[in-house]
Amino acid sequence: MTTRALLIEDHAVFLGILLRFFKEELSEFVVSGFARTAEYGLALAGELRPDVVTVDLMLPDMSGLDLIGRLRRLLPQTGIVVVTQHDDESFRVAARQAGADAFVCKDHLPVELPHALRRAASRGGTRETPHTSTEPVKEHP
Repeated sequence: MTTRALLIEDHAVFLGILLRFFKEELSEFVVSGFARTAEYGLALAGELRPDVVTVDLMLPDMSGLDLIGRLRRLLPQTGIVVVTQHDDESFRVAARQAGADAFVCKDHLPVELPHALRRAASRGGTRETPHTSTEPVKEHP
């Protein structure tokens, strides 16, 4: 069984790190798509219906907190994990209130992200998804 992930992250270097981390360390997940803006992320979420979405709090076109609320309304069973550089309790509380299932500081990514993703993905259960290496990844143009 494969757990489908959508990554919403505007920083190109960190997006590359995330993609590599998923490929090398999270074999039960497949990145179905990624977006560098909130609006494109919402469009992809509606199209791909992922099991879990990672969301950066600071995006160029919308607050990550607002995006979480919109994702939660669009896909109530999808797990949402905040991945941000802002390791502050006020952000954690706001993210939980907006509907996030987990919060990971980018500095603690290797240790905290796998557990957070697995916990968030279990929110609605994973759906069986056939996956081959030729499956296209939807990306921000």
